[in-house]
Amino acid sequence: MCPAVRDRLKRQPPRRDAVEAGYPLYVLRLGITVLPHLPVDGAWLCTVIACDRPGMLPTGICTVHDLDLATAVEVRNPWCPHVDLTAADYLSVWEVRARQRFCGRPGTLEAALVAAADTDTLQVATGRQVNPRLATAAGCGRYPAAVRVECARLVAAGFLLTLFTDDTDPERRYAFAIPPAPWPTP
Repeated sequence: MCPAVRDRLKRQPPRRDAVEAGYPLYVLRLGITVLPHLPVDGAWLCTVIACDRPGMLPTGICTVHDLDLATAVEVRNPWCPHVDLTAADYLSVWEVRARQRFCGRPGTLEAALVAAADTDTLQVATGRQVNPRLATAAGCGRYPAAVRVECARLVAAGFLLTLFTDDTDPERRYAFAIPPAPWPTP
């Protein structure tokens, strides 16, 4: 597991004190819903019952780290796990998945975007006039063009959806999206 992702997961509030066998849990980092069965050294043996990646479902039992299960979300519908997420949980999944995708990067832009997000719409305005402190919070200093470049990288990877048609739009609003996790999973 990437150190940036591990650090982000450790800062997540644990959703349960102990994992119990038999409850479907959506694992944020991996994009899979699992049924935990048996604890093993630092992990659990789990059956994958759903994944957010199109195509064939991996079969059999896999091991999932304790940290992944401690921060996993219990879901009612394993095939549509994002439906059960609150706005805060959705943004947490988004940030964990973005850090997983771009492992090795500090993740300050992702954290700044989540902090500036409108939790009612799951959108963020990145324009200099609307959100003047975003570049500084993202570690881009006084260079708002760097925010544009980094947001374009997130759009290309499927993490942000562009909601403006003109580059001169003062708001430069984006919607958050959670793309499928890359394989291999665990």
